[in-house]
Amino acid sequence: MEIKDLAGLSQPMTKLIEVVEKGVGGWAKPWQIKRIANAKAYEIETIARALRNNSEALNLLEYDGEKVKLLCEQSGVSPEAAQELIALNERAVSRLTHREMRRQANIEKAVHYAMDELLQVEQVSAEPVDEDWIARFFNIVEDVSNEQMQQLWGRILAGEIKQPKSYSLRTLEVLRNISPEEAAAFQRICRYIVKIGSKHFIIDKSLCLYKPDDIGDLNLATDIGLISLVTTNMPAEKQVINIGSKAISFEGTRGIVRLLRFTPVGGEILKLVDYETKDNDIDLILKTCLNRLGHVTNQG
Repeated sequence: MEIKDLAGLSQPMTKLIEVVEKGVGGWAKPWQIKRIANAKAYEIETIARALRNNSEALNLLEYDGEKVKLLCEQSGVSPEAAQELIALNERAVSRLTHREMRRQANIEKAVHYAMDELLQVEQVSAEPVDEDWIARFFNIVEDVSNEQMQQLWGRILAGEIKQPKSYSLRTLEVLRNISPEEAAAFQRICRYIVKIGSKHFIIDKSLCLYKPDDIGDLNLATDIGLISLVTTNMPAEKQVINIGSKAISFEGTRGIVRLLRFTPVGGEILKLVDYETKDNDIDLILKTCLNRLGHVTNQG
């Protein structure tokens, strides 16, 4: 699809297509070619690359549009060795084709998840997405095969299209090394979030709030760089804090309530996480912290 063909598409979808074209080339035709294993343009390109990478084959083999064959029977190579050389190249081509088709499928799935997100909005920022960011994104997402993680990467792409600079290159590099299990642990521990103003915190484990599994999740989120080891104290003055769906007003603190901060990367990834603080989690947090809070004036 060419840019001139974008008439009639929404502004978010137009911007998505422009970003994809910068990242992986044309929107439609190359994808169709790579879906078909014997598409000639892709096949010839792959064969040529395989031949170039095998210096021994350069003077012995040619590609006639159908198969690799011996270029000169007088080359001094035995028929057995020649056949093995041809088989080696065919295996290389098969491997490269399989790898690139898998990568293409991974990219398409992430882009389709981004498309689903962008179909929900009518306008996005007109600021262009940084080309280095685009290159890094597609270099990473081509090797992401887990569906849950593909959905997460699709949301990142949509978020960056909505508002560039939402996700740093450092966040992309951290996230590429996070497993689905680690992502699930981070999601679970987020149910203990306390929000003060616009900032999010996690209750420190020194308050004896957590069960053993919770401590494991908290330690893992810290190990992968999403939650900081540095604690901060809940402000002593009159505050309104939000825990799940409840807003709690209190007149200062009677004791120290230690909170953990999210790292900058953790804060960016937090925007992608769907978490729920259930009523029993809220009650547990309040029960644990209540004797350290001042007079609670309201629980809305």
